[in-house]
Amino acid sequence: MSAVQIDNVRDRIQKSTEEAGNLRRQFAGMRRQLEQIIGDRIEDFAQISQYDLEIRRKVFREETEFDAAVELEIGTSYREWFNFCEQFAVDVRGVEAAGFKVRQSEEFLKCFEAVRGLLSEDATFFSGPVLVEMKDRAIDEHRSGTCS
Repeated sequence: MSAVQIDNVRDRIQKSTEEAGNLRRQFAGMRRQLEQIIGDRIEDFAQISQYDLEIRRKVFREETEFDAAVELEIGTSYREWFNFCEQFAVDVRGVEAAGFKVRQSEEFLKCFEAVRGLLSEDATFFSGPVLVEMKDRAIDEHRSGTCS
């Protein structure tokens, strides 16, 4: 190897080092953006859930009557939240599978799976034999008026 070739190798190493530094900074910025989006979506989920809980509590206590339009609004809110977050859940899992940590990812993914469960048809969600049996018992108790 000649001195010129060595200089070329050193130049390429220097350039690669600079490019790698730029990529790390870009990735750090993208990760912060992803974390911000995740934090915002966790907050949105909490607000939707709180509203849902308050309405259901008021209906259960007979402080207000059931309103199908409100039920539809809540369901639509969960569905829109889920549709927006679906790709982010894939992205978060991919980033973490690559060995990177994303703040609040565990909480975000729990929220995501909770909404997936809420939006799933009972037949899909209650698919295991134990869950199906529990669901059937709960329905029977509700119908007979023995549930509390």
